[in-house]
Amino acid sequence: MMKRLVFAALILAGLASPVLAQGCGPSNPSCIVPTAPPGTNNHQAASTAFVHTAVSPLSPGSPSGSLQYNNSGALGGVAGASTDGTAVTFSDGDLKLSGSSSGTSVLKAPATGGGTATLFSGSDTILGAASTATLTNKTYDTAGAGNSFSINGVAATANTGTGSVVRATSPSLTTPSLGVATATSINKTAITAPATGSTLAVADGKTATISNTLTFTGTDSSSVAFGTGGTVTYTIASGTSALGTSAISSATCATAVTTSATGTATTDVIDVSFNGDPTGVVGYQPLTSGMLTIIAYPTANNVNFKVCNNTSGSITPGAITLNWKVRR
Repeated sequence: MMKRLVFAALILAGLASPVLAQGCGPSNPSCIVPTAPPGTNNHQAASTAFVHTAVSPLSPGSPSGSLQYNNSGALGGVAGASTDGTAVTFSDGDLKLSGSSSGTSVLKAPATGGGTATLFSGSDTILGAASTATLTNKTYDTAGAGNSFSINGVAATANTGTGSVVRATSPSLTTPSLGVATATSINKTAITAPATGSTLAVADGKTATISNTLTFTGTDSSSVAFGTGGTVTYTIASGTSALGTSAISSATCATAVTTSATGTATTDVIDVSFNGDPTGVVGYQPLTSGMLTIIAYPTANNVNFKVCNNTSGSITPGAITLNWKVRR
């Protein structure tokens, strides 16, 4: 009697739960497994609802919500990483990338602020701020907001002109505008800087050609007009000479009066005049018997003056001084 009751109960259970009777497996992929109570830990089949409820908060050794991984069949937790179901967050220093052969690199975010780093498309290399690298096909535009380009600590805030970058040694410039510049030579012409400043002006379309070594001196704000051209004479030396007052016999000349005139050559010309009216001085007065004659001539670095008597009698001349100039 008892055997019949058990057999009947099994038949009724099979009729009431045909899915359980068939079992879950390849022959019955749509089977429905009852959800077991939370905390169940045995070998019975588990529903998807039970697995989702059990696994989602599971984080061995780490807080709820940590990134989970399967280590040889055992579920483990990554202590330095967590997820909200959309993005993964790594703690400072915990995102590490292994090299293809050796070494490990750590990616770190800024201490504060944060932001978004957008990677390039395709394959390329990320450069570090302190690394040494040669860049190609790159454009750095200082016109962009916040951009600054420095050379040896000096910011290049703007540029002018076109062409190549100018370096310190032997650059070639085309029609540059120099402004206030300092130079020791230009086109092999040495330039001596004045103490405070000076001006060299050449009129538009004019040419200044200097064929010899010259030194120009004169009075400030003076000017010289050269007319239609020719040879310009200039002064070699100038000064005064006092003539003698000893008697000069007829048809003779007094001893020459010699005065130093540095730079004078025998080919130079002496311009001479009295430093006062000589017509009232003995020997130089206009008389029917005649007057004394003065002869001027140059020698090396000197000017010379002789007073000669062309009259018929002896003359003792009065004191007189000559102004002279040597020109070339």
